Amino acid sequence: PIIVKNLDADLLSSVPNPIIKAHLEIEPALIELFIQSEKLEMLIKRQPEILNEISFDFIAKIFKENPEVEKKIGDGVILSLLDASPLIINKFPVSFLINIARDRPWLVAQFPQETINTLANRHQVFFDLGDKDLMILLQYRPSILMILIDLPDDILLRFLHTRPNLLDILPDNALPYLRQLVMAERFLAKLTPELLSVMSQHPVVRKMLNKYILITILRVHPTLPEFLEVEQIMEFLPLLEDAWFRKG
Repeated sequence: PIIVKNLDADLLSSVPNPIIKAHLEIEPALIELFIQSEKLEMLIKRQPEILNEISFDFIAKIFKENPEVEKKIGDGVILSLLDASPLIINKFPVSFLINIARDRPWLVAQFPQETINTLANRHQVFFDLGDKDLMILLQYRPSILMILIDLPDDILLRFLHTRPNLLDILPDNALPYLRQLVMAERFLAKLTPELLSVMSQHPVVRKMLNKYILITILRVHPTLPEFLEVEQIMEFLPLLEDAWFRKG
């Protein structure tokens, strides 16, 4: 790591590729590059081909064995790694992902969509975030809410039961994605009628219910009315009387 420590970012980025490649295979040198992220960012900018020379398994190993390094890695370096290998996030320690989601939610907003999609495989992140942290994360990247549709059935139900105030902390810009969820039969099929009956009482859900959403829900869960209070059913009667609904 001597070269990394002693050369400034401009000079380091001018070092011939074979020398740089050799350093990328030396753990102390690579750790030093992560710590001095401005140098690695400059290096990637001038020699983007070096990303093809980095072992992503090696990087994941460094993050796992050196948790103190992750807090010093610059935003630009993380985004460059994800651009080069969007699925490398599957190899990152869960603690690393939690710290990014909690401490740098603006960074998650810039993640490639492929990376966001694969977060369903690292669902522990969402269990470990506090309500406020989750709310802020959704403010920056509201589409993350759509990950719920890809969670295994048991994981989704466990998440919703352990986060009963999820609807209370949803930011306004996440509501369009909530609407997409309640209209997605694949998502609805993962829920139980009992849980849906509870959700239907929340003002956020009640406000968006219309005849189209109601018929979609009843198509998936025709027994739902059995779990509703009489007062709730009475509220839905105007929708049931709609000619379009009866035809459907």
